[in-house]
Amino acid sequence: MKGSRKVISCMEKAIGLSPEWGRPYVMALVALFSATSMGLAAHFTDQLEKQSEWLAKVDELESKTSPTRAMLAFVDYTRTGDRDAVRATMSALLRHLPFDPDVLLFGGYVFLFAGEAEPGMECLLKLSKFSMHTPYAAAVHSGLVFGFAQLGHDKEALMACEETLQINPNYVSTHRHRAVALAQMGRLDEAAEQLVILDRIVPDETITKVRARLHFQDTEGARRYLEGLRLAGMPE
Repeated sequence: MKGSRKVISCMEKAIGLSPEWGRPYVMALVALFSATSMGLAAHFTDQLEKQSEWLAKVDELESKTSPTRAMLAFVDYTRTGDRDAVRATMSALLRHLPFDPDVLLFGGYVFLFAGEAEPGMECLLKLSKFSMHTPYAAAVHSGLVFGFAQLGHDKEALMACEETLQINPNYVSTHRHRAVALAQMGRLDEAAEQLVILDRIVPDETITKVRARLHFQDTEGARRYLEGLRLAGMPE
């Protein structure tokens, strides 16, 4: 939460200094919706009131083929859950910018949120080859945990989880992903302990809240992920 708050604060200052530069609006939106997707919306009520204004400025200032459109597509999906629209946007961006870090990261996450693990993992595995040299290292590894858990590759999920927590031990979603992988491996006591850690960061988390925030579609990977949370002991 502190990281998201700091990013948003810095971007609001940048907006004040350069209101006709699109990038700070995009970065502020991404940090805001990353925080809300983790269950931290109550800590960002003031910024949530600005989201429509920020989205309008991005649409005004950013080119339709800019990599920042990938960030905007991610934000749009977390707001609307429109899988067809975001798939079309991301597919076009991936054709034109197949090695851009923004496109690979946010494309990967959008596909994973939509329960389409294979194309999501394709994006993140490509990005993982050089992500240690970008600000996205923890996000990439956490996304890999998420994808491995959906695909049923639980040992790989745990390995990626340890790498993520070494980079950022407070990365909220990684604790949830780890609970899923442990539960699906039958390590239920450890999975329950992981939910205790998560509850300290995001109190009163439920499966219903997770499904709603991520706009999970009814796919095999999404069902497996939610069942892992259920096995770990997360309430409905």
